[in-house]
Amino acid sequence: MSIHALIPFFLVLACAGIAWFLPRFVEPSVGVVILTVFVMIATLATVALLLQISGAGISEVPVVSDAIGWCRALSWGDHGAPPILGAAAVLTLGFVSIRVGRYVRKVFHNKRELGAVDGIEILASDEPIAFAVPGRRGGVVISDSLLSLLRRDEQRVVVAHENAHLRHRHHLYIHLVGACAAGLPFLKPFSKRVNYLTERWADEVAAERIGSREFVADTIARVALLPSSHVRSAALSIGGGNVVHRFEALVSPLPALTTGLTVFACSVVTVAVLGLTLQLHHLIDFFTHAGHL
Repeated sequence: MSIHALIPFFLVLACAGIAWFLPRFVEPSVGVVILTVFVMIATLATVALLLQISGAGISEVPVVSDAIGWCRALSWGDHGAPPILGAAAVLTLGFVSIRVGRYVRKVFHNKRELGAVDGIEILASDEPIAFAVPGRRGGVVISDSLLSLLRRDEQRVVVAHENAHLRHRHHLYIHLVGACAAGLPFLKPFSKRVNYLTERWADEVAAERIGSREFVADTIARVALLPSSHVRSAALSIGGGNVVHRFEALVSPLPALTTGLTVFACSVVTVAVLGLTLQLHHLIDFFTHAGHL
């Protein structure tokens, strides 16, 4: 297998590394979309490379080679790879599939455990709890103890924050990136960052609804300082993410999206998509030659 086949993969990873810093210079909503796109591109590029290595290594086994045939690529060197490398790639793909499957099962288990929520549901609990429950319509669960500790205007902030999660379907971004990170652990930092940015996104939506970013920041800090136990589910909660960073971001001006930054971000996306396209081309080229298609 030629070293050239690895170039698109490393190109995609380099672009993902650059994308990690872009959310610092854009609004949270844009940052969530940017990171989600790059995580998906990096995941597809990784899986494509593993499939190519798996096929290249296994096809070097004489029995398999006699069954499917073999030849040289037109411009990228030999398709072959050491059989042990192919076996390692197959095991890695199995590892990825199992971990993604576990993550998906966990998500559906949590969904069944919470049940359907429509509108606002008051939960009888001594713990200060507030979280969004996605669904066909979705809803917000708030404990009576939390309501008793907050003023009416602070309650409006909590509800606005949780409704923002539902309205903008933040759970889709979180679970999409979370599934990729479950299969490919090197993407876990991106998953944590997307989780944080969805909280920031909901903060800004709530601030726009309430009319004061400072007041939303104060309410978030107040809720975070309340005595609380562990989060009872994976649902989005107003206490999620790094509350200190969220508070600091709300009391600071939002970053302005400049033309230069827009052009740079579009360029990075274009290069990443190009790298993924080349990676997929190598994969298709491999199967075309190996199978005499």
